[in-house]
Amino acid sequence: MMNRLVISIGNTHTRWGFMHNGILKQFKIANVETVETVNQAITDSTTNLSAQFDSIKVASVVPSRTDHQINLLEGTYLSTVDQVRLSDLQKVDFTVYDGLGIDRALIVHEVFRTTESAAIIIDFGTAMTVNVVDKTGVFVGGTIVPGHQAMLNAMHVSTAALPELLPECTPHDWLGDSTPSAMQSGTAYMIASYVNSLIKTMATRFVPLNVVATGGGYKSIQSLVTSDIEVIDDLILRSLLNYDAA
Repeated sequence: MMNRLVISIGNTHTRWGFMHNGILKQFKIANVETVETVNQAITDSTTNLSAQFDSIKVASVVPSRTDHQINLLEGTYLSTVDQVRLSDLQKVDFTVYDGLGIDRALIVHEVFRTTESAAIIIDFGTAMTVNVVDKTGVFVGGTIVPGHQAMLNAMHVSTAALPELLPECTPHDWLGDSTPSAMQSGTAYMIASYVNSLIKTMATRFVPLNVVATGGGYKSIQSLVTSDIEVIDDLILRSLLNYDAA
């Protein structure tokens, strides 16, 4: 693998990373920050390493930030920055889905590239996305639902009294003994029940089926998931590091 700086500009966060001594170093910053702030954070994290980068790759689902971010990166590193697009991902056929985001496409592409078998990839982010690829490499579709934090935020914002909470791991009991624990239990079991049901349904349609989870939101419901799932927390960055591999 060449030495590569990779940046994923998402709706909620910009994530970036690079391999150093065989270990993926990864960082993120909220996209409420300015593009200049994000660029400075990337620069600070790669101090004394920029000369080692053979390439810089960017994937973005936020067009309003993309060109400016790329221009700043090119000025900082004095190197061409390549934007990864859907047409670059040749291992999977994405033509059956209209308007697929490059973030979802990249993680699907990486899983299929390494397994060459049917898979369901669940990204537990601000929005939880479910993505399914069949054994021939055709992306057959998916779902998008609110993630755990988004569900909790919606209840807080939409009511007068419900508190603002961060997702927490839920004990094996449906019933909370306080308003916060009832909110945590309700949302966690809702997500876990959906995930369990979806995996069970897809496993009857695609045999065999690999199940992969990514995104920090998985930790809060992990104990409630009944299927065997491979967890790859840094899948979006690994996909960018490997996207043009044979």
